[in-house]
Amino acid sequence: MNMTLKFLIVLFALQGYSQRTSKEEILFDEEWNPISLKDFYDKIKDKKLTYKLTENDTSYLGKIFLREELGNISPQERIALLTYLEELTSSTIDSIKTIVINFYFKPARKPNGSCIDYYTSDNRYKRYFRKNDKNIQFFITEKGYDYKKDFVFEDKDALIRNLLFKYNFDCGNYIIIKPNGRFLRRLGEYRQFEIRKKLDINW
Repeated sequence: MNMTLKFLIVLFALQGYSQRTSKEEILFDEEWNPISLKDFYDKIKDKKLTYKLTENDTSYLGKIFLREELGNISPQERIALLTYLEELTSSTIDSIKTIVINFYFKPARKPNGSCIDYYTSDNRYKRYFRKNDKNIQFFITEKGYDYKKDFVFEDKDALIRNLLFKYNFDCGNYIIIKPNGRFLRRLGEYRQFEIRKKLDINW
């Protein structure tokens, strides 16, 4: 059982106690609507949802997210992103290609074998993009990760995190961005073969 779920269960079990202390529970659903602890706990049973939990001096904070969501970035944001990726990778990117960014946050504690090692070692996945000239993909880490592979790039100015991955989810995230700015973003652990399928369907 992961630590955040343990934390939530403790909160749920101690709901009566926490209400008698100075700390409050501030919980939001996927639409940023305030919800009760019971509703929060019930909602996260849905596999289409995930969540982040934090604690500060005065409150317990929780937010539910869609594991997978569709959205749009503006033409200006897409141009800024392309320019930044070209600078990071010292390459030229065709603006009509669909972009896939695999994004990784540095683990709080160094794991015994990390998720990023698994994802960046999948040669079948990398070969797919080498053979498919309509799409281009990147492995990007947050600033300060210091991962030692020459095809993995660090988000030095935190532009990608601030624009696309504001919240830290362990074990990888990805986003597919079409030339028109339409995107599909997945938070948390994922299967790379699913990305290839999603590139071939309309959404």
